[in-house]
Amino acid sequence: AFEAGLNVGDEMLAINEYRLSGSLEGRLEQYSVGDTVQLLISRRGKLRSVPVRLGADPDEKWRLEVLPEPSEQQRISLAEWLRQPAEQADSSDGPTSELRDAG
Repeated sequence: AFEAGLNVGDEMLAINEYRLSGSLEGRLEQYSVGDTVQLLISRRGKLRSVPVRLGADPDEKWRLEVLPEPSEQQRISLAEWLRQPAEQADSSDGPTSELRDAG
């Protein structure tokens, strides 16, 4: 999205002059990978039309796991990232999650 000229906080209003009244995914199903669409957005209250070339969903999956025996620096970094006291982030059965890049 950033490569297409979109920013955090942009409100997507329409694709090719059709208002987004339902889900974005539902509207995008009408197009193919590689198609270029005009996206009408509101950025800080100002309307802008941005050409966007549609890409494919990445197939990559990521899995985050807490190391069973982290170093002291790794334990501190994890605690800072989780915004927890270091002793809470020290659990070897800590958070695990799968992430997908939404593009």
